[in-house]
Amino acid sequence: VRAASPSVMSIVAVELPLPYRVGTITTTDIKQQELYLTIPISIILNNEKATNDSTFNPMIRDLNTKYRSSDEFHELLLFLVYHKFILREKSEYYPYLRLLPSIRELGTPILWSEADLASRLSPSHITQSAIEERARIHKTYSFISSVPIIVEYFKQFLQSNGMNADDGLTLDQYLWANSILNSRSIWYQGKRNLIPLLDFINCDEGPATGAVHATTIDTIGEKQ
Repeated sequence: VRAASPSVMSIVAVELPLPYRVGTITTTDIKQQELYLTIPISIILNNEKATNDSTFNPMIRDLNTKYRSSDEFHELLLFLVYHKFILREKSEYYPYLRLLPSIRELGTPILWSEADLASRLSPSHITQSAIEERARIHKTYSFISSVPIIVEYFKQFLQSNGMNADDGLTLDQYLWANSILNSRSIWYQGKRNLIPLLDFINCDEGPATGAVHATTIDTIGEKQ
């Protein structure tokens, strides 16, 4: 994949029969090693977009000043929540965000109850690890959602978009964003990214073992 001129798009997103949701199909025959997708950096969601956003950056700046450190995962998570649940159709990323599964369509274990984890995963040795991970994420949400800086900024975000300022950051929103980032992120240059279309591609290996796809940045800093 590459984001550069001229653009290339040999795949499209389509609704698939149940139990699938949205996937990609090719629009032309694609040869091995052939470039099949170019994506502009401007439509990729990552931490850099969050820190450079004029509305969102003040909250990140205040958090980094208070805690004297940065948390790139939660900066991106909160940015994702902001665009998905507050800006909604007004978000520049809406064409992509509307394709993502809802919390009801996600099946990640952190969304299960502790009882469901025990019944569905037992007697596997990962059962206790899954229960502990679920508890850790819920505890992290309790902390994140009560940080005064985050609370105040989310009130402002909600108010400026005509929403109830008391809603704040909900558990469902946090769990949804956490699940999306941990299941759909694509890594390059040591950074986490949500890349439209690319994250809908099935990564199963084909006839050439190990040759699934390659993702790089071209010479002008565009996505490949």
